[in-house]
Amino acid sequence: EQEPGLKNALKSYKNTDYINLDGAIDALTTYFEGRSPPDIICLVTKYRLYNGDDVRNAYGYSKDQTLCEKAVSMLLAYAPYEAGNAGRMFSEMIRDRCVPTEIY
Repeated sequence: EQEPGLKNALKSYKNTDYINLDGAIDALTTYFEGRSPPDIICLVTKYRLYNGDDVRNAYGYSKDQTLCEKAVSMLLAYAPYEAGNAGRMFSEMIRDRCVPTEIY
């Protein structure tokens, strides 16, 4: 727990089994605003990623679109039994948000 303020900011966005995806993404982005954030802010969580609609038991989630314009917040589900799938999802989320002309 290196960021107790972040834990408090995220507290209202989780219940017993799931995390509110958009609320958690917004809390992450807001928490790191003005802190010289990295290009990618990734929260690894033990909670299932589910939005009550089209995202169910996902390995990763982000609603932010373009990396390199601003920090992109992402959620990644901790899944030790499916580490390859979680890692692949994380790399795909990064790749899908890159603008090829902006990559150095």
